[in-house]
Formats: sequence, C-alpha cells, structure tokens
Amino acid sequence: MSEVRVPGRAFPAAAVALTVLLATAGAARAQKSPTAQAALLRAQHDLLTSDFTDAAAEMETAVRFEPRFAFGWYLLASTSRRAGNYDRAVAAYRRYLELRPAEPDPLFGIGLSLEAVGDLEGARASFEKYVERDTRPSSAEFVSMAKTHLANLQSAKAGHATTANSGAGGAGGAIVTTGAGGATAHATAGTELVVEHKSAAAVGELQTAVKDAPGDAASWYKLAFALRQSGQLAESAKAYQRYITLKPDDPDPYYGLGQVQLALNRPDDALATFRAYVKLEHRQSEQRWLAKARAEITRLQAARKPPAPTEPKALAPTTAPPSPAPAK
Repeated sequence: MSEVRVPGRAFPAAAVALTVLLATAGAARAQKSPTAQAALLRAQHDLLTSDFTDAAAEMETAVRFEPRFAFGWYLLASTSRRAGNYDRAVAAYRRYLELRPAEPDPLFGIGLSLEAVGDLEGARASFEKYVERDTRPSSAEFVSMAKTHLANLQSAKAGHATTANSGAGGAGGAIVTTGAGGATAHATAGTELVVEHKSAAAVGELQTAVKDAPGDAASWYKLAFALRQSGQLAESAKAYQRYITLKPDDPDPYYGLGQVQLALNRPDDALATFRAYVKLEHRQSEQRWLAKARAEITRLQAARKPPAPTEPKALAPTTAPPSPAPAK
C-alpha cells in the first residue's frame, strides 16, 4: 500500500483524505482569514473523494489569503504532487521549508517530485538531505523508502553513463542519436533557431530536446523563451515554471515568467513572480531589469488597492436664496 507523507505523520493512501481532515481541523480554526478557512474546509471535502486537483486549487486560495500558513503550503505541495503538478508541488514544498526550515519532511516530497520531472541529480540531493536530517524513530519507514529511491537513482545514473560510453559508435561505427545524444542535437538546433529569431521552428526542436532529456534546465529556458516569442503564452509559463523547478535560485526566468503572466491577465501571479525576481537578482549588470520589475510591482500593487473615497460634492442650490427681510 502506498503511503502519504504529512509533517511528522505517515498514512496509508486509502485513508489519507480522512486523516488529513482530522489533522487539519485545528489548523482551520487557527486561521485569521475567513476566506482561507473556507478554502481549507473545501479542500478537506475534496480530499474525502481523493480529488487532489480541486483540493490543490482550494489550497492555492488558502495560502494566498494566509501566506504564512505553513501547513497550508505543505498541503498544497502534497495535493499538487498527487495531482501531477510537480512544478507547483516543488515550489510549495520550498515555501514550507522557508517557514519551517528545521522540518525534514518536505525534502522527501521534493525528491519524489524532482525524480518525476527527470531531475535525477536534484532528486538524489534532496533524498540524501532527508535521510541525513530525519532521525525520528517514527520516520524509519520513510527513511528506508528514501534509501530505496537513492539506490534506484544511482542505478539509473550508472545506466546513463554506460549508454553514453557505448553510444559514441555502434555496429559499423554508427553514431547513436537517441537519448541524451539526440537531446543534445535537438537542443543545439533549437538554440540556433532562437538566435536566428525563428521561434516557431525552435519550439519543435526544443520540445523534442526536453522530452528526451527532461532534466536539461537550459533547454527548458530556451523553450520558454521560444514559446513566449511565438505567442504560446500558457505553454511558455509552464516551461518557465519547469526551469524554476530545476534551477530555483536563478533569477532570470522569474522576469520572463512575470511578463508572461501579465500577458495572460494573471496580475496576482505576476506580482509574486516579480517580487521573487527582485529578491534573487543581485547582479549589477541587471539593474535595468530590476528597475523594470520594481516599476511593475509598484503598478500592480497600486492596482490592487481600492480607490480612496472621495468627498461628496456640495449640491448647487435649485432655487434662489430668499431675499433678506427689510429693515424695520
């Protein structure tokens, strides 16, 4: 039976909905925002039917109105991962770690998510940190599972190395162009097309590259740019988000993603993304883009504020004032 990881707890998947419902009942009462409370309760209802997609959508609302609700971020991460939205899951797990840096549990979820998107090195690093940090007796089963994942990742790495070493020439010295080698060829072709401003053609090459090598962050970035230039904004946002999943400390994709989110009329998302960019960008050479991002933040913040109330104007008299009484 598969297991579900909740901070400090392990539950069989078949019982996860009811267990999370019980575990979060106190958290719902602890929230200050009625909107966050209501969203959390709706998420609990969705979990009763294992509707992870709708539960994740409700948790998006909960953390938007309660941005420091740590367990809300964890629940968003867990439901997003189980719904197959690994990029959002990783981002939410990382936000939970910011709020609860001593908590090892999200490292396990990050490892699962990175493994699912093909970032084998990132997954390995996350599982290793989890095994190192989680010394609780109650976590023995999950530590064992993490070690199993590590062993599998090591085997996969060895397999890739063997393929790479034997792939330079096959029978008769033929060059192998599938797998990582094929991905490299498509990535190179896609890069050349981007440089030549042939974005639509570049998209096809780069989509093949990331399909063959899903952990290749550079190809995801170029694909995001090419999709953006060719007007495929929704897909561009997804590609930027995948790059951020693989390279969360690189500020560059946040600026591009923020612009895409503006074009998609997602101002709240754009505001959060531009803030992330400003937080990460420390290079002196990028001051121009920092200024642009700050200007967008100012504009978006102003647009979120309700208009200031205006003083009611005095009504003009509808009749002439009475004449003064004659002096006696």
